Amino acid sequence: MPEYGSSSKRIVAVTGIESLWGPSLLRELLRAGDTLVALLGQRFLAAAFATEIQQGRLQLVWGRGEDSARLYSLLAIHEVTLLFHLGTLTDAMGSSLVQAVRRYHPELPVVTLQQPSHVMYARQFLEAASLLYGIAEVEELFGPELPLTTTDLQEKRNESALDWPETSGSKEEQGPEVKRDYVYVSDAALALRLLAQEVTARRQSICLPFRSGWQFTTREWHTLQDKVEAGEPYRLAPETPMHPLGWHPQQTLREALQASFGSDSASAARARSSLPRSSRRRAA
Repeated sequence: MPEYGSSSKRIVAVTGIESLWGPSLLRELLRAGDTLVALLGQRFLAAAFATEIQQGRLQLVWGRGEDSARLYSLLAIHEVTLLFHLGTLTDAMGSSLVQAVRRYHPELPVVTLQQPSHVMYARQFLEAASLLYGIAEVEELFGPELPLTTTDLQEKRNESALDWPETSGSKEEQGPEVKRDYVYVSDAALALRLLAQEVTARRQSICLPFRSGWQFTTREWHTLQDKVEAGEPYRLAPETPMHPLGWHPQQTLREALQASFGSDSASAARARSSLPRSSRRRAA
């Protein structure tokens, strides 16, 4: 099995792309230049990546992540050198992943993005299985295709009978007065790649937080988003803390906000329509 980051051929497997963050992170990972093979259970998502599939940069394998035989087949047939998991590591997904990786190659690096309240479980699960892993911990993601925050999702779940994704943290941790750190989606993808390179180079498991220093309460975030969408002036002076891997946001916060919610961004309308007005009023 060639090592990820070496000059040999790199084939990267991706699971969890049906998660809230999955499609956006997958698109950012594609820009890194590696060949990606993704396990996909919901076929309608394939249309969003038609260009990448046609160019041969992305291959889709139909199946559920909870099917360990299907996941093993993906790893073995494509001779995968690294696995990115982009969703929450549930019992079913974790068990399938462990079985498939052990059967394929016990030293295959598994790198995942998790929110703080899920990190301990993911770490204990992967350590118990003696897998080589990397866990990038982030509090919130935002980007052109990510209009909802964790608090927004919690409110949607409370108001709707629909099966919205589970959110992490207690009500106190998700409350409108609690500051959370926001990471732009392309920077989150960079965090995954840097962590994968470090895990592969050291041949040891690593768990690291990634903080942009862009911290806001839900109220502050919605107010800021409104100002960006309306083209109103706003003042920002955030500072990004030093990171052991040298990671830092590749754009300024102003640039990331404009790309996500500015008037020239198609996501501005989606961000408005995705969150009920009642929720936005309560958050404000």
